[in-house]
Amino acid sequence: MGLKGFMKKRFVKAVAVVGVAILLAPVGLTHAFAAGCYGEKATVNWIVPYSPGGGFDTYSRLIEPFYEKHAGAEVVVRNVTGAGGINGSRELFRSKPDGHTLGILFGSGVIVANLIGKIEQTLSDFTLLGRIAPEEPVWALGKDSAYKDIWHILKSDKDIVGVTTGAGSASFFDNVVSAELIGVYKRYKAVTGFKGSRQATMAVIRNEADMGDYNYSSIRDRIDSGDLRPVMSVTPERVGQDNPKMKGVPTIFEVLKKTGRENRIEDAKSLTSVDKVARVIAAPPGIEPKLLKCMEDKLFAAMNDDGFKAAAKKAKRPIDPANAEELREPLKLAVEGGKKFAPLYKKAVAKIGG
Repeated sequence: MGLKGFMKKRFVKAVAVVGVAILLAPVGLTHAFAAGCYGEKATVNWIVPYSPGGGFDTYSRLIEPFYEKHAGAEVVVRNVTGAGGINGSRELFRSKPDGHTLGILFGSGVIVANLIGKIEQTLSDFTLLGRIAPEEPVWALGKDSAYKDIWHILKSDKDIVGVTTGAGSASFFDNVVSAELIGVYKRYKAVTGFKGSRQATMAVIRNEADMGDYNYSSIRDRIDSGDLRPVMSVTPERVGQDNPKMKGVPTIFEVLKKTGRENRIEDAKSLTSVDKVARVIAAPPGIEPKLLKCMEDKLFAAMNDDGFKAAAKKAKRPIDPANAEELREPLKLAVEGGKKFAPLYKKAVAKIGG
């Protein structure tokens, strides 16, 4: 074979090898460092303020390859645990505002923690990029509870014993404020000291307490099995309407209207706004506007990617994406509402020794 033929054969072989390498490359890498927000070969640190394996960690690892794909950067997920999410939240806030650090926050938890002095910042001090999903709180009774429904609770003059995992928890805040709005706070008695949410839930199921305030998706299995009976959702619209056992369960707004407490509707809007900013993606304050707009757009594209939607469905993680603009009004109402309810909440925390 002549030199010309030899070189032609080597060239064809080289092209074939490159082609195979491209075909075998991971999906995320075929998009990485394309026309994104960061320039060539950038790395983004993604902070999760909770332990591996939990809901916030799962959401983060589900969205990771799709933010890589759309934003054009390698994403490294880091779990920064401690103090009920405060350590990671604080580190995120204090990071350099160059777009290379972002993360997931329990937005309502940050607001509540700020009210009782556990963290210096409130949620509006961060840069919100978008929301993966809100909370959908539901009051639920144990299957053997003496109470039949929310109307029975309202008519009774007996105490309502509710469970909470801690005085500083967002669910306790939701419980206290919603109980006050519908007029039963004076009869509400909180039981705390549980090691975690599972233990608290079992206390309700065993009829050791009357009720708990839960995110709907977290207890759907318990509702389906009959262990828990939903009686009111603390949401603007009814939730879980694909589930026969949620049919007829009123919202807090419906309860207020039916009981002549329309004067508390605006307060209920503030409360439900806190839950709308629950699972949010945030960054430190002070990011340059052009970069920030790119990050917001790419995150929203990632959350609406068909691949991400399929992965979330497979992992049984509900999603309801919202962009930064859609969060501005709920965020404002949530922070204002938190301040409005702070005196009531602080008294409730002190009452149980928090």
